[in-house]
Amino acid sequence: MRLRGPWLINQSRLDTSVSSQGGMVGANSAVVVTLSAYSFFPDRETQMLTLGAIAPMFAPVPSANEGVPQFFLVNNDGTPRLYDVEWRHINP
Repeated sequence: MRLRGPWLINQSRLDTSVSSQGGMVGANSAVVVTLSAYSFFPDRETQMLTLGAIAPMFAPVPSANEGVPQFFLVNNDGTPRLYDVEWRHINP
């Protein structure tokens, strides 16, 4: 028997949480952002609305795997910047 969608999940039945990582990324430097397993795409904020100076970089992170998703957050500006990344994830 083959099951066919569309599949809808009632939000009250989906157990989720919000996690975050924040701090300072140095001038012309990068930090590794480590998400939770089963994460939705993150939202990012930076100091003084300078979002263009800090960009996510989807490049290989040696310690990343299917249970520990990671990506680089790169600051191409000559000034250190504060950052905050928030994401929602499904609780295992």
